[in-house]
Amino acid sequence: MNINCKTCCDIFLEMLNEAGHKGFSILLTEYQAEHKYYFVLQSRNRDVGDITGNTSVIQKAIKYCPWCGTELAKVIDLNGEEISKLFEINKHLVV
Repeated sequence: MNINCKTCCDIFLEMLNEAGHKGFSILLTEYQAEHKYYFVLQSRNRDVGDITGNTSVIQKAIKYCPWCGTELAKVIDLNGEEISKLFEINKHLVV
């Protein structure tokens, strides 16, 4: 994946681009009741599409960047209309 949006730090952008891969990543999702976007930190034991064995996915909503401490609502605001495109790219990966 090659996501190129405005982020708070280089590591956060790198983790956005890891979505769907084994290990840690950052995903954007939506709180549907209020139509608000938020980020989740996700961990997978295998890549999406790898059908061997059992898949484990763990995710946790985050409000601040785990690496630089920036409030992630600011990152969402920085990206305006682009944020809905990021949501569309990620929505099939969120559990």
